Amino acid sequence: MGVRIEWSVRATRQLLKLEQLEQQRICKAVGRLTGFPMAAGIKRLTNHDPPFRLRVRNHRVLFSFDGTRQLILIEAIRKRDEHTY
Repeated sequence: MGVRIEWSVRATRQLLKLEQLEQQRICKAVGRLTGFPMAAGIKRLTNHDPPFRLRVRNHRVLFSFDGTRQLILIEAIRKRDEHTY
């Protein structure tokens, strides 16, 4: 059984502010998270909430994982810069 993916309101708003091509890239990459934890580009962050990030070109998708419910919650999408983490 795969992992379910849900988007927070905040992450949805952040996604909609991006250009359409970037939106498509991010949605495609997030769709591959159903194979978590074996999906590529995932890194566990130390001392950070949410604890995981997915790299998609110049953007970072920050998410958490609930193992008991098999649920990934996309919490934020940020453009990579020195203040991202």
